[in-house]
Amino acid sequence: MLQWILLTISVVIALVASIPLSRALQPNWRGKAPFMVGALALLLVIAGAELLLTETAHLQRQMQHKQWPVVQGVVLQADITEDRARQPIIIYRYEVAGQAYEQTTNLQTPAFGGRNSRLSTAEAIISFYSTGKPVTVHYNPADPADSALRVGPTWDIFAKLSFGTTLLVLGLATLIAGILARRRRSPNS
Repeated sequence: MLQWILLTISVVIALVASIPLSRALQPNWRGKAPFMVGALALLLVIAGAELLLTETAHLQRQMQHKQWPVVQGVVLQADITEDRARQPIIIYRYEVAGQAYEQTTNLQTPAFGGRNSRLSTAEAIISFYSTGKPVTVHYNPADPADSALRVGPTWDIFAKLSFGTTLLVLGLATLIAGILARRRRSPNS
């Protein structure tokens, strides 16, 4: 629910921010500028639409994971990467129809933020998924090697949806502002 609220807020912010931006651009559209601004606006619309379509499909796939069957597994290893990102790495094993599978995941943990914040997040995850701990594993019935410890949408999907929405709205607002400015200047109106 919180993600949908954040997505709605980002759309509203993008709409509100695009109005003064498009008004500020109108007086400066002379010569080749309208073509360049129009091309940039069209590029924003295409990039935003592509990002929205891609991430909406990703969101639907993540929601389908909730329907996957579950089995009990065990954490084989839980460590924190030594690289700059400081992410948790969980290695777990599970069995489906007598076949053993082993997977590695970082649980889609953000690789940004302050160093201490990343480290404390990784430590909290490692303490929850400690070595030897039994875990519930969701697996794809069509391909049991495809599995997840956490199901449902992750933070990055909503961040990309918000960014795609912002690009789309800014591009559309700029295009509309350009069309309206052209109509006002046109002697046929």
